[in-house]
Amino acid sequence: MNKAVPLLVLLVLLGSGFSRPASATPTGSPPLPSSFFGITVNSSVTKWPVPVTFGTAGKTAAGSTTVGTYWAALEPSNGTYNWTPMDNLVAAAHAAGVGTIMYTFFETPTWASSNPTQSCSATANTGVYGCAAPPKNMNDWAAFVTAVVSRYKGEIQYYELWNEPNVSTEFSGTVEQMVAMAQVAYPIIKSTDPAATVLAPGVAQELTVPRLQLLPKPRQIPAEASQSPRPTSSNMSI
Repeated sequence: MNKAVPLLVLLVLLGSGFSRPASATPTGSPPLPSSFFGITVNSSVTKWPVPVTFGTAGKTAAGSTTVGTYWAALEPSNGTYNWTPMDNLVAAAHAAGVGTIMYTFFETPTWASSNPTQSCSATANTGVYGCAAPPKNMNDWAAFVTAVVSRYKGEIQYYELWNEPNVSTEFSGTVEQMVAMAQVAYPIIKSTDPAATVLAPGVAQELTVPRLQLLPKPRQIPAEASQSPRPTSSNMSI
């Protein structure tokens, strides 16, 4: 294939006026409201760096069991909870003006894992195994979901049921197992906090995912864009 062809096409497009708009907001269109924007912090933080209206939680500092907010960090042993990291994160979010928070469930504790010797996303950093496997006992999963939603009722508005289930180091179970976990979690969340919204597991960004279809269309007015599905936590979670 002639490598000069893509360059020629680019030059033709630029010459025909296919260039970046001078303004991010189309002329005559109202600016997008602040509620359209959120923040992603993929590390341990002591405060939110900027005030926004939407923030996410559940994957903070995945390399540490002392400051993380994922399942394995919040419940390091069966029935023993460490709420300090999550309490601090929620308090910091509210102090920064973040009024809407989403929590992502993920990383099964080794003690609850159906495959406790399997390598997973946390293995390289912490030596923890089994975090990608579904729980061996659904009662353990149900108890954790209940504990989280009961503690943060009214403070967390959205719950995403898992992180990147299409990545084997994040979830090594089957579709049927993920559905079973959702069938357990959904009624618990809605009965404990009826105002909360339950979100489907957020897939990783890959070429096979029609990501652009999840975003507001160009020059779409806010009223229309608000009806479009938001991107999942795979590209806006901490």
